[in-house]
Amino acid sequence: MRNMLKPLSCFLLIITFLFSSGGQISGQGKVSLSAGLGIPELINVGIQYRIEQAQIGIGFGYFPPSSSSSDPYAYFSWGTIISLSGDIYYHFGKLPKSSDLIDHPWYVRLGFAYTTEEGSDKVNSVFFVSPRIGRDINISKRVGIGIDLGINLAHYLSDPTVPYFLSLFGLPGMGLRVFCRI
Repeated sequence: MRNMLKPLSCFLLIITFLFSSGGQISGQGKVSLSAGLGIPELINVGIQYRIEQAQIGIGFGYFPPSSSSSDPYAYFSWGTIISLSGDIYYHFGKLPKSSDLIDHPWYVRLGFAYTTEEGSDKVNSVFFVSPRIGRDINISKRVGIGIDLGINLAHYLSDPTVPYFLSLFGLPGMGLRVFCRI
């Protein structure tokens, strides 16, 4: 539990800094809060700030441990997984003329994520680079759903036994998030 509080407190400190700096950011539709599911973002919460057609964001993800290690398939079990992520979005695409939408519907996303898995025997650390393409589906002027798909390039930081060429192959990357502009 103590190891989980350190990344969470860093995430809350960054959010506090974002809201306390930069003048008036609330009420302008430039800040979005999000919650979602993703690989490697896990079950996550995040905050994004829009600058014209670009967006930058940070997030914190968590995934609970699997069943007990006394399971006969303990090889496939995992410990508590925590993820810290940062994203850069670039929105593009034509807006319909009769639309009152704020953002362009399509985006490309470059994401970075650092995940740690705390098992009973060791701690695994992996750094991901995730280029993706996605679409925002606006439910209202303030609420929407984002869906994206791409690849994850993984670099295993804590396990030198993983061959380097595995870091070059892409693993599937996908995400689903609900966002609210504030």
